[in-house]
Amino acid sequence: MIHSLQAKILILSSVIFIAITASIIFFTQKDVKNAVLTREQKNIENIKNIILLDVEGKYQNLLTAKLAFIKTRKNRLKNTSAILKHAIDELCRITNANNEKKTRKKVITWLNSLKISSGIFLADDSNKIFFDTNEDFKGKNLNDIKDVKDIPVSTSINNDNSFFDKFAVFSYKNSKDKKLAYLVRLSKWGWTLGITNDISGIEAETQTKINDIIRIMKENFQQIKIANTGTIFLFNHSGDILIPPSKEFLPAISENLIMDFIKSQKNKLFAGFILNGHDINVYTAHIKVLDWYISALVPVEEIKAPANRLAERLSLIIGGIFLLGFIILNIAVKRFSNPLRSLTQKLKDIPHKDLTSKEFTLDLKNDIYIKRKDEVGALAAAFVYMFRELQKNIKQLVATTVAKERIESELNVARDIQLGILPKIFPPYPDKKEFDLYAYLEPAREVGGDLYDFFLLDDDHLCISIGDVSGKGVPAALFMAITKTLINTYSETKKSISEIMTRINDVLSKENPNCMFVTLLIGILNIKTGELKYANAGHNPPLIKSGDRTFYQKGLSGPVAGAMEMIQFKELSLNLKKGDLLFFYTDGVTEAMNPQEELYSTERLENLVASFSGTQPEEIIEMVKNDIAVFSGEEPQYDDITMLSLIFHGSDQS
Repeated sequence: MIHSLQAKILILSSVIFIAITASIIFFTQKDVKNAVLTREQKNIENIKNIILLDVEGKYQNLLTAKLAFIKTRKNRLKNTSAILKHAIDELCRITNANNEKKTRKKVITWLNSLKISSGIFLADDSNKIFFDTNEDFKGKNLNDIKDVKDIPVSTSINNDNSFFDKFAVFSYKNSKDKKLAYLVRLSKWGWTLGITNDISGIEAETQTKINDIIRIMKENFQQIKIANTGTIFLFNHSGDILIPPSKEFLPAISENLIMDFIKSQKNKLFAGFILNGHDINVYTAHIKVLDWYISALVPVEEIKAPANRLAERLSLIIGGIFLLGFIILNIAVKRFSNPLRSLTQKLKDIPHKDLTSKEFTLDLKNDIYIKRKDEVGALAAAFVYMFRELQKNIKQLVATTVAKERIESELNVARDIQLGILPKIFPPYPDKKEFDLYAYLEPAREVGGDLYDFFLLDDDHLCISIGDVSGKGVPAALFMAITKTLINTYSETKKSISEIMTRINDVLSKENPNCMFVTLLIGILNIKTGELKYANAGHNPPLIKSGDRTFYQKGLSGPVAGAMEMIQFKELSLNLKKGDLLFFYTDGVTEAMNPQEELYSTERLENLVASFSGTQPEEIIEMVKNDIAVFSGEEPQYDDITMLSLIFHGSDQS
């Protein structure tokens, strides 16, 4: 049932619909989640920015007030110092030099009697404090008192040539008790005059205002809603929680986890953590002015909840649409497939009928399928047309098959005749011990254009020939037969081999309307002496193996035979020694092709013949034939393959 068109359409439609539905739900859910996450990120980013701006504004006001306070105190200390320095200088100026010791005592007494809010101390030229109105620094050295930057206070002494005023801030009892000091050098005696003011109150006031900032932030945090159970809290760089998160998250917040929050805010917008067994997105921001951090904790499930609810609703809606669509599609497919099923039943009988019979027809004109205007009606009309054309083609095919079988039969007869005119009994002359000879021809088609021949002219002379006619098929076979006949005819005239080739060329060229030609090699071998006189009309050079030497006997007597009259072919000759191998072949051997379209080549043939160590001419031909088969593989034979091999033994008298 699953192989029916109806089932395939329903299955395909269902798969497409399910794939589209799943894609819509997946991408919708993904987009909604991204949108919700982006919105949540923007909300948290806005909250962080508002908090940062608010804290920075409050801290800026606090810092401005603190700076104004410090500036006022500095001016007061500077002015007080200037007045005291001026008074001391005047006292020194009007005092007799002989009473300098008494004058110094008066200065100390006068300073001690002053009723001002600032503290006053004096240090000698070694920076050792010998006078202090508050008795806090008496006996100490300015080099040993360090300011808040851990620099000796003695480096902050102002001279008459100082470019700017220097002040020192230092603690004298503990870190909370701080003093602001202005120090100036008295040039008369090398003393240092110091004016101090207690500024511990401003630090306490600053801390009070910072606590107010934390209190206000805590109230604001309680009003901020992040998702359903999300929370926001404040902590410093040491991991101390200043404003705790909600009670759901507080037990899970450890100092190590807070350190991870601090690290995460440096690299990315948010970081994922597992808190109370749930995935939590943590957004952390740094309040640089106070070195505080705020972290917002947002449960991931709560962010994804709207997207999940939307996906569930979409799944229900699309599932209902799919069910309704499936029912409608099933009805529509049945209306389409039922006529096709009925039409199929009518067509199943066709293979069992004789289509060439006049009595058998396929008439659907009165059937409902022809009357339909849709694809089913068009298909029925196409089957009627196909049936009529099929009947015509079958009749033509029958006639063509009969003609083809007749032609193939005639070609097989022609092949037998062609191969029959070639000598094929081996060894051809068993009583002749002067030589051994073997030949082989394999046409590429039923009939071919290659030829070989050999016959004795007398007891001492053997005529051998090999040729390759241009073209293929019957014309080449006929031209080959004519050429072989001419070789036999003119070779018996006892004329020179060059004259024999010249006369054959003239005859072939004279009546040659199709301009066919043949590459031809004809030789006459003296079987006693080994002398071979031959003429080569454009054919492949013979291959000779003599001892350890294998080579091609180069040289042409003239162009191909049959192309042009009145051409004089010259005679060539060579001498065979006892044991020499003479190998003739056509280009079907060297131009055999493998599946990679590579040629067998003359080099491969030469190397193969050079490796031959047999004693029979048939062995070298079998060796070459097998090597060509291995080289060509599955590649078909494109050209006729012809080979003739002769091993010369000579006579005992030679």
